[in-house]
Amino acid sequence: MILINSCDFKSEKLIRNFEMGLIYWPSKNSTDYDIKKGINLTVENSDILTAQIAWEPNTNNLVNDVEWISKLAKSTNRKLIINVDWLNNNRNSLRGNQNWSFKDPIVKEKFIRSIITVCQNHQPEYINLAVEINYLAMVNPNEFKYFLDIYNYTKSLIEVLSPKTKIGVTFQLQLLLGTHENWSNKESLTIIKAFGDNFDYIGISTYPTLNINSDLSISQLNIIETISTKKIAIFETSIPTIKHSQSIQYNYLKSLFTYIAGNPKYELLIWTSTIDICNKNKWEYNLGLLNCDYTPKKSFYLWEKWYLLNKN
Repeated sequence: MILINSCDFKSEKLIRNFEMGLIYWPSKNSTDYDIKKGINLTVENSDILTAQIAWEPNTNNLVNDVEWISKLAKSTNRKLIINVDWLNNNRNSLRGNQNWSFKDPIVKEKFIRSIITVCQNHQPEYINLAVEINYLAMVNPNEFKYFLDIYNYTKSLIEVLSPKTKIGVTFQLQLLLGTHENWSNKESLTIIKAFGDNFDYIGISTYPTLNINSDLSISQLNIIETISTKKIAIFETSIPTIKHSQSIQYNYLKSLFTYIAGNPKYELLIWTSTIDICNKNKWEYNLGLLNCDYTPKKSFYLWEKWYLLNKN
């Protein structure tokens, strides 16, 4: 059940020409009731659902974990995104046992087989073969080159087996522009050019709270628009309300909606995430449109308003 909008918005003509979606990451301690509630809120406020799945050579997580999200998407008439996330959460090395490499023929074969299986079985709208790939290029340039080779080959296979699927990777915007507070302040836009424009969109994650200059505006989007003629898909963004007020989160989302609605370069907006995780002080756990007790933040009503534009 969609929460009723309790905010008094001004009467204005709004047009939405991009798809919207929420990512739901439940706490490990969530009850079945809480998980079902979180899933329902996510589905009711999304055109497209995201399966962001950890991958490493010695597991079958990708094939197994995509299954239930794909079934949910089909049963609720939603589209599907698959994000293949093989960097560790700190983005400074490969996931899990770091003694593997895309240079290894066995790893290549496992990666390709997993990707082809999920694309054939689920025909996603989007598949990102890497998440925030520019971190790898910064910390391990040789591994990045190995991945480029496997990326180009895998993309060519997907184009035959799942021709409607859009294929690419995501780039972390603040790292690309050299404004990331924890990394080098040197721009690295050439990392995008290494792909030779061989992607169906420019996929980005953008968390303005990471900016070294504390710039929480959307101004950085202007720069990425000049890199390619391809459309832009935002696969992750938010403002954490543990570092900033709910009003600041709301104003960021409002500016984002207004900007991309008037810009034909943008085709997708994914917000991270639906709900905060309780008793966690890190900003990554406080990105939701709802508090961990499911009470809506101010931004939730704005999201709901824009989402419902194309539903009547």
